[in-house]
Amino acid sequence: MRRLFEECEVARGNAQLLSQAMTFAKPSELLGNQVIKEFHTKCMASQDFIVAQIPWATANAERSRERLAEQQALAAVAAANVNGPTAAQQQLSHAETAEEQLLATLLFANQDLVEAFRQYDELERIGMQEAEEKEVEARSRVETKTCFTQRGLIGVISWVDTSPRPEGGLLKQQGFDRRGPSKRAQSTVWDRREIQELGAHAANGTRRVKVRTSS
Repeated sequence: MRRLFEECEVARGNAQLLSQAMTFAKPSELLGNQVIKEFHTKCMASQDFIVAQIPWATANAERSRERLAEQQALAAVAAANVNGPTAAQQQLSHAETAEEQLLATLLFANQDLVEAFRQYDELERIGMQEAEEKEVEARSRVETKTCFTQRGLIGVISWVDTSPRPEGGLLKQQGFDRRGPSKRAQSTVWDRREIQELGAHAANGTRRVKVRTSS
């Protein structure tokens, strides 16, 4: 029994240290924190041991209470005190047996472990939620960028160099005929290099025109 009492003290100490370590930890750091990982493992082992002892300790506590009741009955008969039970007998009837004390200690230790695990699960849940939110945001940015790349500059007001060039100039090469918007040829997607070239033309002061592209 002494060993079980010691195991309970160790378990409650580990549970307290785990709770303290989680107090200063961010949810995103939970899985990578070696201190938390170490005490969480120790608490898991302690709980497995304690839970396995509770049924046995419960049965022992019940038997010890029955034995104590029998002793009290025998003591009352032997004393034959017509004035009722003595103070010593009353104190004995309310006293806890060693087996009952052990059961209570096991239950308290398990309660501390359960509370520490509850904090751990809550912190882990928040960390997973934050990771999922970041993943959704990153995926949304990628999808938005991909969508813009696929659509090109459709529906966007752009600056285009209209300086005279062979074969209808840059304007026609990008999908528009000089004769008017109703004579549009098949448009192509403007990549980053082409947009940079347009910016360079604008910086050089070439003649520009605002072109409205239809959606």
